[in-house]
Amino acid sequence: MDSGYKKITDINFGEYDATNYRDSSSRDLFNRIFYRDNRVDQILENNKYFVLGDKGTGKTAYSVYLSNNIVDDTYASIVYMGETEYGKFVRLKEQRDLILSDYTDVWRVILLLLMSDKIYKTEDRSIFNGKSFSKLKEAIDDFYYCAFKPEIKSAIEFVEQAKDSATMVFEHLRGEMGDSKEIKFSDTRFQSNLMFLEKQFISALEGIKVSKKHIIFIDGIDVRPDNINYNEYLECIKGLAQAVWVLNTSTFQSKKSLKKLKIMLLIRPDIFDQMGLHNMNNKLNDNCVLLEWRTTYQHYRTSGLFEVVDKLFRSQQDVPELRNAKVGEAWDHYFPFKVFNHKEHALSDSSFIRECETFSVNNVLEGLLW
Repeated sequence: MDSGYKKITDINFGEYDATNYRDSSSRDLFNRIFYRDNRVDQILENNKYFVLGDKGTGKTAYSVYLSNNIVDDTYASIVYMGETEYGKFVRLKEQRDLILSDYTDVWRVILLLLMSDKIYKTEDRSIFNGKSFSKLKEAIDDFYYCAFKPEIKSAIEFVEQAKDSATMVFEHLRGEMGDSKEIKFSDTRFQSNLMFLEKQFISALEGIKVSKKHIIFIDGIDVRPDNINYNEYLECIKGLAQAVWVLNTSTFQSKKSLKKLKIMLLIRPDIFDQMGLHNMNNKLNDNCVLLEWRTTYQHYRTSGLFEVVDKLFRSQQDVPELRNAKVGEAWDHYFPFKVFNHKEHALSDSSFIRECETFSVNNVLEGLLW
């Protein structure tokens, strides 16, 4: 008798890398199979700045879901750190003899540039009319010949050439700054150039009234490229973490409309522990969203882990009643058998328990969804 369920060979078990779901052709599938729990709401809270989780726990999946969908009037996007970006930072450090505090300054300018670009591409153009923000945008366009890409490596170029960047920004904003005095920028005053750029970005952002909430997720910082020294890697992301904290808790709190802006790091707990942030335990409790999926034998069937997998099957059924079935019915259909429990000496354990004993929890998630 036909049960109405698809054959298991017709079930799409998804991609191993959630970044592949950013493509429009796969967004519908991802929206159907994605398990939306209260962590989505937690990520959207104003005081959450870090998404913590081990490899395979879904950090990228949550950010992709929010970047693919407008949730609570929030427009999210993702930028990635990769081998090229780390290499640029190492080169910049060597050229400018940077220390950790300098890295933080560099990152603040980079993140403000990325946020400004996101706002300009998302908000209604009317909020920029006659504002210094428009002049700043013109300066950025001149620097990139109108070809800026919303990527970290593109933003690093703006910082690498801080003298030219600051000069262009000054020339475009001269009339808005209320000071006709000439300012000369020098390659030898790298830190002063950064301070000038940061000040102009903040001033421009404060001069507009954003109507939407904006989040930028920074992904890819968990993986150190093989050709990057560990200490150099750690200094780079320490500066990033410090910059994220300062922007979120200070800069974006300076005006009511800026409170709608937020930057979030996707990071492993062990890496987060090395960021050197003050009052780490408080930040872990107050400012982090932790992705933890472990459960117990007794409660596995009501756990998020079980629902993630069950929804993968349930959501892909053609019959509406099966798509809306109770949690567990789809799993029971595809794996209707018990496995041997050594303690009870009987076939009493669920087939799901065998899966979790055979693989780690993270492998179950990574293999079936992320």
